Amino acid sequence: MELSIQKWGYSAALRLPAALLEQARVTIGDRLVVEIRSEGIVLAPARPRYSLDQLIARCDSKAPVSDDLVNWISIKDAGRKTSCSRLSLRRTPYFPIISRNHLG
Repeated sequence: MELSIQKWGYSAALRLPAALLEQARVTIGDRLVVEIRSEGIVLAPARPRYSLDQLIARCDSKAPVSDDLVNWISIKDAGRKTSCSRLSLRRTPYFPIISRNHLG
C-alpha cells in the first residue's frame, strides 16, 4: 500500500485507512512506537506500561497455589550460599584457543 505524507499545521501527517488500522489491530488514540531502520520507517503498537498497583489489582488472590510452588516455597536451605557480588570473571581460568605449541 502506498500512502502520501501531507501537511498538518507545521508538521507532516500520514493518513492510515480504516482497513489498515483494522489489519494492524490498532484504533484511533492508540500509541505507536516509531523506529527508523535502514529499510525505512517501522510503526508498531506501543506496549502498555502498568504500575505495580495495576498489576496487583489484576491478580486473583483466591486462586489456588500449585503444588510445585508450595514445594518450592517450603524447601529448606541446602547450605552455604555465594552472592553474585562475590563472583568475578577474574577468577575464571583462562584457556587460550591457540597455544605456543600450535604456532610451530
